[in-house]
Amino acid sequence: MIKLRQFKMLKKLLRLLKSQCFRHKYMLQTCLHGKRNVTAGKTPKCLYVSPVGRNGKELLIKIMQKFGNENFDYLIFSYDDTKFDEPIFRNCQVIHEKGLRWEFMKKYVTPAYCEKYDYIFAWADDIDIEGFSIDKFLDIFIRNSLEMAQPALSKDSFYSHRLTLKKEGYRIGRFTDFVEIMVPVFERKAWIKFWKKIKSDSSGWGWGYDLFARSMCGFKRMGIIDSEPVLHTRPLRETDPGTKAEFENFLKINDSIHTRSLMLSYGKLK
Repeated sequence: MIKLRQFKMLKKLLRLLKSQCFRHKYMLQTCLHGKRNVTAGKTPKCLYVSPVGRNGKELLIKIMQKFGNENFDYLIFSYDDTKFDEPIFRNCQVIHEKGLRWEFMKKYVTPAYCEKYDYIFAWADDIDIEGFSIDKFLDIFIRNSLEMAQPALSKDSFYSHRLTLKKEGYRIGRFTDFVEIMVPVFERKAWIKFWKKIKSDSSGWGWGYDLFARSMCGFKRMGIIDSEPVLHTRPLRETDPGTKAEFENFLKINDSIHTRSLMLSYGKLK
């Protein structure tokens, strides 16, 4: 009888300690726009969404093996008829449709679809996460009450903006006025703001939205997390003259309304 009572007390104590650990790790901090939709003691629920072609399938498998299925759901757009019949994709939602990345994002990743998620990972399909810790990344994201952020790009990555490369002077990361749409992560309410601004008929590739995200969406807490870099594996593709003209027109229209990012780092993440 005594041993049984002691066992029950020990079990209760362990349950309490576990609850406290989760509360400490994932407790939502108050941001400037209010409390986030993550309650104390609750592990964040995340959506990973990406257009994936035949050249990105192996990298997606690597991501899924590391991120797992317990706290992640996967929405995959197969734009080149790539099949996803392997067992690892059994629980993924795969949409076979030709189109551009941000056309898919506008059409399918709606506020209603994202209602049950705390964070949205909207990544391209050419990202290698060797050495990347999803737990540490999310912990930093939450601890700093970020709205939109990205992992830094490793030094050997193909890149467009030097700001996004890993900076050795930052142990954890930095607040910035820019996050590239190649590999962004959004807090859910921030994603809804961003989603409302997407006009897929004017910039289906998404180019330009990251230049105006801070001004366009009113974001106050954006950042690049240097301690958890990823590798961008492919060079940027060439665009046809028509696409370039659309992009230039997009910039011209938005320059008259919003303020462009200055590509600044202005403080350290903790």
